[in-house]
Amino acid sequence: PGETLCVVTDGITEAMNGEGELYGTARLETAFRAMGNMAANTGADALLHRLREDVARYVDGAEASDDLTLLVIQRPAMAQ
Repeated sequence: PGETLCVVTDGITEAMNGEGELYGTARLETAFRAMGNMAANTGADALLHRLREDVARYVDGAEASDDLTLLVIQRPAMAQ
């Protein structure tokens, strides 16, 4: 039902925690899969908030070295 498009800059995958470990593509893919399961019942704002929270929790206050840009667009299902 409908479609969701999530776009991120490399600042998300390159966000580092205090130990210098990257958030990474694998973690982002896991977050997207979890978001995909809830996307049908959740608005774009909630999906954006959830991903922002996951990145913030991962970096745990470490200073960002790049922009962290997220864009979530949803198109509702067409009525039949």
